[in-house]
Amino acid sequence: MIGLTCAALLLGMISSPLQSAANAPRPIPPFETPKNLVTIQGKSFQLVNDRTLGAQIVDPNAPDLWQSITKQAAENATKPLPKLKIKLFLYSESLTVARFQGKYIQDRTILVGPEREAYTNAIEQYKTLVRATGFEPEISFTEDDDLLLLTDPAQGPAQIAAYVAPNVNDTLFLGDNPSYNGPFDVILALTTAPLAEIWNGPLDESLISIVPLHRVTPNSSDVDLAAYLYHATKWQMTVAPQTNRLAIRTAVFPQSVVPSVDLSWTSNPNPVERTPSPVTPLDPSFPLHNLPIDTTAYMLEDNTLALTSNGLSILRDFETSGSPLPLRDPKRGLDTKGRIWYIYSVEPGTTLSSLLKFTAPAPQNDPALPQNGELLPMIKPVGNFQPTQPFAALSPTPNTYTQLGFQATGWLELINQKANPAVTGPSAKSLEFTAKSSIEEVISVNCYGQDNRFLGSIQITGPKQLSASALHRRAFDPNNFQTYHIPLASIKSPIYRITLGPPPAVIPSSRLLREARQIEFQSIRIVDTKPEAITADEAHSFDIFDPNLPNPQLEEIVKSTSRMNSVAAMGVIADQPVNTQTTLFGELSRDANSALAFFACKALAQLKTPEAQAELLKTIQYGPFDFNRRVAAMAISEPGTYLDQGNLLFSARSWHTRVQAARLLSLQKTEATQMYLVSSLFDPIANTRGEIARRLDPAFPLSARRLLFLAVNDPSEDIRAICYTQLLTTKDDAILKEALTGIKDESRLVRLAILSRTMATPDEKFRSMYQTAILDKDPTIQALVLKAFSQLPEAVVLGEVSNVVGSKSEPVQLAFLQLAQAKTIALPSEELNRLAESPNKSIRELAQKLKGAEN
Repeated sequence: MIGLTCAALLLGMISSPLQSAANAPRPIPPFETPKNLVTIQGKSFQLVNDRTLGAQIVDPNAPDLWQSITKQAAENATKPLPKLKIKLFLYSESLTVARFQGKYIQDRTILVGPEREAYTNAIEQYKTLVRATGFEPEISFTEDDDLLLLTDPAQGPAQIAAYVAPNVNDTLFLGDNPSYNGPFDVILALTTAPLAEIWNGPLDESLISIVPLHRVTPNSSDVDLAAYLYHATKWQMTVAPQTNRLAIRTAVFPQSVVPSVDLSWTSNPNPVERTPSPVTPLDPSFPLHNLPIDTTAYMLEDNTLALTSNGLSILRDFETSGSPLPLRDPKRGLDTKGRIWYIYSVEPGTTLSSLLKFTAPAPQNDPALPQNGELLPMIKPVGNFQPTQPFAALSPTPNTYTQLGFQATGWLELINQKANPAVTGPSAKSLEFTAKSSIEEVISVNCYGQDNRFLGSIQITGPKQLSASALHRRAFDPNNFQTYHIPLASIKSPIYRITLGPPPAVIPSSRLLREARQIEFQSIRIVDTKPEAITADEAHSFDIFDPNLPNPQLEEIVKSTSRMNSVAAMGVIADQPVNTQTTLFGELSRDANSALAFFACKALAQLKTPEAQAELLKTIQYGPFDFNRRVAAMAISEPGTYLDQGNLLFSARSWHTRVQAARLLSLQKTEATQMYLVSSLFDPIANTRGEIARRLDPAFPLSARRLLFLAVNDPSEDIRAICYTQLLTTKDDAILKEALTGIKDESRLVRLAILSRTMATPDEKFRSMYQTAILDKDPTIQALVLKAFSQLPEAVVLGEVSNVVGSKSEPVQLAFLQLAQAKTIALPSEELNRLAESPNKSIRELAQKLKGAEN
């Protein structure tokens, strides 16, 4: 018999010392306080250049900027702070199967290892930023580790928003279920999917920000992601209400930021920002769009000053001191990062320093460059690049670095100059290095100008990237040193900083081949370009893949060891499958490669033969994974009896697979299939419950009763709305009567859904519900009910809607007049006189018309 301690260890009840050490959180990296600071009215700001003011610095004397923010947050935490209810969703595993440059690719991404540690740190830092601002963050966290499948990345935000919606409420639900589903002040969704943009927009009556966490930041430090989450929170709290919830789509481009807090959240508005112009989007060519999110002020070339919300505090400080700044012609504009810019005209020749009365610090001295040009001593690994230290070794291996994790993040910083360019004239210079490496990622020489402005990337390995300025690719050799001579001629401006690593927004990549890749340098230097030594571009096998090859050759490529080419070939075959390939598709539908399984099931779905159907059913039975079963079920569309398959799919861990179980069973409406659906209706995942509810037919008594129970009791307002609208199709008067009571639901969304469904088929049987609904306090509901009354075939009397007389809501006023016109209702003369003087032209003219008809 084993001892209790040993048994507990085996069961995971007690962590061993080794386990505890392995699971210890990574320390939050330090963030050095910038040296180029200026003081304006007693506050410190980072001076980026002579036209740009960066982040406000809490404590300029603290060596670690992050520590000073943490200190401020700790001081705030000792006081009573207003709660900020935040809902955070994490979609930690994704598979993108889509076309890239006309060819099919897969991008499989999972949050593990160093990326998971960085994410954990970023969330803690985000909470600290919120607390330092003056709020106590109350985060409700949900991680969905089911595989997120995207076949069109452009639709990714809409797909994620649809998954989020059933899990958050716009209105507090006062049912017996103790779980809290909202409402929330802020909703954030983070995904590993390679989305091309950050999406900020409406989610029903709430707001949501969807952030591709591996594409939004270069992972130079964890706080980059925290800063973007903080910025999204500011948009939801302050900007969206001023811009009528206009959706903001921000193209993803990594920019490191200086962490700072924006105290304008909690300050009272000042007349200086009360400008007469509305907040409208800025012209796409306006230079403000591309400025980093930590920018405070920017002096444009046309004698105008632009300030973000935090910059307004500078104006207030000058005003308070009795020296208001000479600004005129105030305007406001919304940029693509979701910031409102306050723009003012200034006198010609005005500089940022003369206007804001500060003295620019002396330029920082750059470190002396090695006499022989050798850059090896200057290399700085960042993010997922770390010095290579073998097991049990006391020190790292010289000039050797490991690229950790599965994501294309981090880099090797070769040189970073502040005052003087590293390469003044790139047209005649090259980067020459000798190295051996096991890295198979897309790697580029990335060049930056002064103030970290991105100049371009020169790709040296991997499939061709459209963003590359030039191509000089040669695959790394893991066993032998190779010399690369990379000309910098494609970069047209002086270069201050050079990194070696993935370019921005890289896709596709081979990130799943291995978790740790090494690169060892013999030398690396900037030299004069030697035309005879230039590394010629060698096309990647993916670039020369021909999608027009005949099927037999494509099949051979599918079976090859090149995973990228295999997926590309399978995608082509799946577009035009032939019956003779049914066996191949069946085998691949049960393959461990998710993209191959997806394409194989897609092909079988198009064949629509008994043999293809048999292969799909076999995959549902044997898997081997939930994803195989999921895509096989997706491929079946022929009506049939799938009780055994549905039962198997409903037992899956994956909620996406259980959703397909509901769809598959609903292909045939029988007592048995409805029984299976009803038995799974109380799935713990709201998305699955919603799909099952959609598939239930209230013509079956048991289904109707279960729908009614869920309509009353489910904590998700989306699920209640689905259930009620399904029940409205019943022919059972007793069930219908119960369903119509949903018009009293706490949730506005539920009430709107019921009204929308009943108004689609006007019927007198809904009149009593409308008589109840007109008492609703929400003006939108009232306006819809008035319209619903006007659709009824029988007459409507004033007494049924008399409570809206005197309403101050313009939509209600207009709908009331339209109802009176449609049903010939005589309105009180006092009401008509009031509405005839409305500032709204439509209301005024219709009221005057009705007055004239009465006279």
